[in-house]
Amino acid sequence: MDDETDFREQIFHNTVREYIIFLLLFTMLYVISYATISTFKRKDKEECYGDDEDAVVNRISLWMCTFSMAISIGAALLLPISIISNEVLLLYPKSYYVQWLNSSLIHGLWNHIFLFSNVSLFLLLPFAYLFTEAEGFSGSRKGIMARVYETFVVLTLLFLAVLGMTYILSALIDQGRSSLDSLFMFFLSLAIKFIFNSEFTQAPSLLENKWKIIYDFIFPDVWSYYLPFLYSCMSFLGALMLLCKLRIITLSISILLTKSCALVCTPLGFTKLFTVTGQLLVKPKFHGNTEELYYVKKFEEDNLRRKLVNATKSVIFSNSNLLFTEYWASFQNGKNDLEVKLAQVEAERKILETQGKASSLQSYVIYPLVTIVLLLLSIITFCVVLQNTLQLLIGFKALPISTQQFSLGITSLSSLGPYGAALEIVLILYLIVTSGVGFYTLPYFSKMQPKRHKTSMIYVISNCAVLLILNSAVPLLSRTLGITNFDLLGDFGRIEWLGNFFIVLSYNVTFIIVLALSLFVKLTTPLRRTLIRMKNRTISDTKDD
Repeated sequence: MDDETDFREQIFHNTVREYIIFLLLFTMLYVISYATISTFKRKDKEECYGDDEDAVVNRISLWMCTFSMAISIGAALLLPISIISNEVLLLYPKSYYVQWLNSSLIHGLWNHIFLFSNVSLFLLLPFAYLFTEAEGFSGSRKGIMARVYETFVVLTLLFLAVLGMTYILSALIDQGRSSLDSLFMFFLSLAIKFIFNSEFTQAPSLLENKWKIIYDFIFPDVWSYYLPFLYSCMSFLGALMLLCKLRIITLSISILLTKSCALVCTPLGFTKLFTVTGQLLVKPKFHGNTEELYYVKKFEEDNLRRKLVNATKSVIFSNSNLLFTEYWASFQNGKNDLEVKLAQVEAERKILETQGKASSLQSYVIYPLVTIVLLLLSIITFCVVLQNTLQLLIGFKALPISTQQFSLGITSLSSLGPYGAALEIVLILYLIVTSGVGFYTLPYFSKMQPKRHKTSMIYVISNCAVLLILNSAVPLLSRTLGITNFDLLGDFGRIEWLGNFFIVLSYNVTFIIVLALSLFVKLTTPLRRTLIRMKNRTISDTKDD
């Protein structure tokens, strides 16, 4: 009896300890998320007054966005935290200070992240958007509660509509789990039990029994199957928009259902990072006099501004002489050309100004070093994915589906030991950065890029949703591409298509092709521009002769 009591007490203490660790981790992520959102969010006039209704609405929406962003950061860090925990337990298996680090803690972390990712994506973020736009039903008293009622009604209707579409879509795709026949039989049996079953028609609590039927029929499948399927469909929508950009239409639909939004974003992010590095750091000055070139660009910029001012004055003069209609079309074309050229000259002038202020260490050491590191990481990622593809073809490597319970601290996941694990963590973090950078590189989505103290609440909600989808796909992306051998835990490892050889192989091959083409185009662009410039110069010299 005492042994049983001690065992139950130990389980209780372990559970309390795990929840305390989860709370501390969430608090840290929440503070980081709040600081990040506050940096980019625009401070509206309504927030200056604490009792104002709009200020309260914005504050509640901000809390929901912060919660969702904290969960997205946690989803991105799932694999790094798990890999570090495994290596720490291997290095210090009997240390007193790491006794709290165990498989139960990591499994619980994965399950909580998956749960709250669904809650954030399908409940909190839609509620935050609808709550921001709500004004209350017509004829009702204005106030916070009127907005809450309207938001709940619209959100409920939206959820029912999306859930019905999800059921129909799953019936079309997954014939084994759910078909159109089962959909018809479900509603038919539900109607028969409501109408013809005497047990329920004669019961005093008719409404209560009807709700019990709905709960028993719908809730288990909604929670265990349709919500994860709906979570996958959100990534599918993002993947369709990305595929319209690159016209990759041969990719398997099953892959796109979960995390293909990162498939195209990540290779584009590899190449875009080189451009971002050139914007943040100062490139080496290979030309002679930077100061002289700066004043040339400055003079050209002033000249273009003067032309714009004179053109505007001429339009005003023409308007006074009733020539405005005929002059307006030519003025607009000329003005647009001048504005485009002015923007280019201004950008070149700012680059020269930055180069003039930069030190030699930053130009000739830091920038080349960062560029080499980015290039090495891209090449290593390409080689790892290529090796994973070849091993899948040969049959040397198993599919990434999780088939057994994983225990921490048993064996190292890399043949290189802690150094290999550190390399895996670096590559995973690199994938996180490149997927985000690649997404904001795409047309239309680049307009969503947050700006410091200039991002509206609607764009804050949109960016939180994007980050949540991308970061939730990072564990699947890393495991499918062979970046790490760490098994996907919890509901992440129960995705059925991970056991499909054709889907996994297609994903790896597509990633390799897109990454190779992106790097080739990026690295050969300066050479191609130089050759085209030399060709045009040769043609012009020939014409002059």
